[in-house]
Amino acid sequence: MRLQKVLYVGEQPSVAHALAGELFAAEQISVSCVDDANGFAEVLLQDWDLIILQQAMTEQQTQLLRQRAADVNVIDLSVQAGKAFDPHLGHPRELELQLVELKSLLKATVNTIPDLIFFKDPQSRFKGCNQAFEVFAGQPESAILGHTDDDFFEPNQALMCQEQDRYVVESGNMLTSEEILTYHNGEKHLIDMFKVPFFDENDQVLGLIGVGRDITEKRKAEKRLKRAAIVFENTQEGILITDKKGIILSVNPAFSQITGYSEEEALGSTPALLKSGKHDDAFYQSFWHQLDSVGNWHGEIINCRKNGEHYHQWLNISSIKDKDNVVTNYVATFSDLSQLKESEEKLQYIKYHDSLTGLGNRLFFVHRLEDSVQRARRNGHGFAVMHIDLDRFSRINKHLGHSFGDRVLREVASRLRQIFSDKDVIARFGSDEYAIMIDEMIHEQDAAAAAKRLARELSCGLVVDAEVVYLNVNIGISLYPDDGETADSLLSNAEAALLRVKQDRSNYYEFYTEELTLAAQRQFSLETELRFALRRDQFELYYQPQVCLKSNQVVAVEALLRWNHPNQGVILPLSFLSVAKECELMANIDLWVLQQACLQAAEWQEQQLRFGRVAVNLSLCVLMQPDLVSQVMTFLQQTGCSASLLEIEVQEDVLSDESAQVRSNLINLSKLGIALAIDDFGTGRSSLNNMKKVRVDKIKIAQDFIRQAHVDPIEKAIIKSIVSLGDNLGIEVVAEGTETQLQVEYVSDLGCHLAQGYDISEPMRKAKATFFLRCNR
Repeated sequence: MRLQKVLYVGEQPSVAHALAGELFAAEQISVSCVDDANGFAEVLLQDWDLIILQQAMTEQQTQLLRQRAADVNVIDLSVQAGKAFDPHLGHPRELELQLVELKSLLKATVNTIPDLIFFKDPQSRFKGCNQAFEVFAGQPESAILGHTDDDFFEPNQALMCQEQDRYVVESGNMLTSEEILTYHNGEKHLIDMFKVPFFDENDQVLGLIGVGRDITEKRKAEKRLKRAAIVFENTQEGILITDKKGIILSVNPAFSQITGYSEEEALGSTPALLKSGKHDDAFYQSFWHQLDSVGNWHGEIINCRKNGEHYHQWLNISSIKDKDNVVTNYVATFSDLSQLKESEEKLQYIKYHDSLTGLGNRLFFVHRLEDSVQRARRNGHGFAVMHIDLDRFSRINKHLGHSFGDRVLREVASRLRQIFSDKDVIARFGSDEYAIMIDEMIHEQDAAAAAKRLARELSCGLVVDAEVVYLNVNIGISLYPDDGETADSLLSNAEAALLRVKQDRSNYYEFYTEELTLAAQRQFSLETELRFALRRDQFELYYQPQVCLKSNQVVAVEALLRWNHPNQGVILPLSFLSVAKECELMANIDLWVLQQACLQAAEWQEQQLRFGRVAVNLSLCVLMQPDLVSQVMTFLQQTGCSASLLEIEVQEDVLSDESAQVRSNLINLSKLGIALAIDDFGTGRSSLNNMKKVRVDKIKIAQDFIRQAHVDPIEKAIIKSIVSLGDNLGIEVVAEGTETQLQVEYVSDLGCHLAQGYDISEPMRKAKATFFLRCNR
């Protein structure tokens, strides 16, 4: 509290003390007196808060006052009626009004302070207080003035206050203390009390000023924080606190024990240092959506320790908001589930796996089969169930022993894992029985091809302990949904088909329905005929244009393969390409198509027809050939076709292939000037990162997104996103498979101005396609 310095010029110092006491009732005051002209000039050199004049001043004194104390408040008590006075000095009536105003201002100021403020004389009688003290005492100031603590508070409390007052008055020192005071309503509050004396010009104590601050809630908060700190430091759960931007502000010891990161390493970082990469963007989008909308999230998450080890943790995270409902911090607590998960995984493994081979058992297979049934119902795809037994395996056990037989069974399991993909399910039912589920199967002949491959692999011989073992298999096959729509019915029907194989023995596999068995056998007969198709000139290219909807001009023509079978007529690629891949003819067919496309492009170029480019679909089989680029260059040279007239289309999954040869071929074909288009964009597993590695000139929106886009908001959003992606990357976008005028108009409204489909033109033979191009010249 600052000392207020007052200068008094006159012969009655008591007047100055009284007036200054009124003006500075809540302050410490020091009054200095002077009554001669020489002393007045000297004392003006000091700093003053107030000057009181009670004797007439000379002209010289007035000039000194103006020069040296121009910014100091001056009260002139010497002015008489009719006597001229200096405007710089105050008139008694005006001074009185100023005094009233100043006192009112001081009173209002003190009342705005939430602390308890009071003034007492040396006898501990109240001289004034603020409104906060009135609430404490339960009395207005008028009822408090002139009274002592005895009149308002309980005896012990009053006695304590008076002893404190006596110490301050007698010692002249400030006193501070923490004390519990009882309010008039009986509530007890912890008060941080300050009491200071104030003095006259002779350093005599005129009274004291008290200021009491209620620290009850502060002390409670400190205790809560202390308890929280104990919990924070000693809990076995990891805790981290971040600011609203995710910057880590604090971690507890358990955090370091679980994650391996010290406090120093964690502070200033973000929780991203714990990311394992096991969760995709959709997971984190859902995570943040719930955290932002609900204010908390809890669940299981996989994170990564400092040493690179992945571990499961149970995470609870909450957002902390201020009074304006704005997030200020996030608090996360987590527990390590590693040991629990390890125990659960061991139990689950024992429960669901065959101890001899490590394959799933019957229970595992049935559960996975039930999952596939549910997924197939949602997505509309089919799959196959194969029930297998090893023909006459009992002879191995009998002649070579059960130990050797077990090693054979393990080798069979290993061979099955090599034959089938990770998405297929393989199980051992016991003894020499196995089961396989071929997931997301498109055609029944795929199951027959798998059965054939399995029989061929096992019949070629297995090497076990330097012994070569030749095995024959019996396979029963059932298909979803034709042979059953439940796991039990599919497995039962596959077992029934297996029984028929054992009884008939005319073939090593059978479908549950005889009709499907015959169809699969007919399909395999195509393999032999397919080998002659290229040599007998049975293939033909059809052409389907891609059109700019704005100009109605043809921008490209896609070459589509057809097989003119001598007995079955025109066969679409969907019916024979899987067989071509199986018998390793796919690459040869692709090269034939590419050569024919070069010939046709050169011919149309010579006829001065506008066709843009001729687009050819290439499979992964031909893209993996090391001499592909040299063969393409040979075709271009032989046909006189410019590389700029060709466009190759690849499936989106091709870009995800890790083969350096595939990537090299795509890059080098692009360098020749051949355009690259991604077919069925949005249905594969490519990524923008893969698209950076090769130059993509065109993306074709899959027909699955076009079909219902005018009624499905999700498919509409997908189309708009693909169009926007193409625009931003400078890549052409084609709507593929537009079958109606409504679809054409709709994709055009969405910003896609290139289209291909039956509404524009069906695939045409060479002559008709040439006529179409002439008409659209």
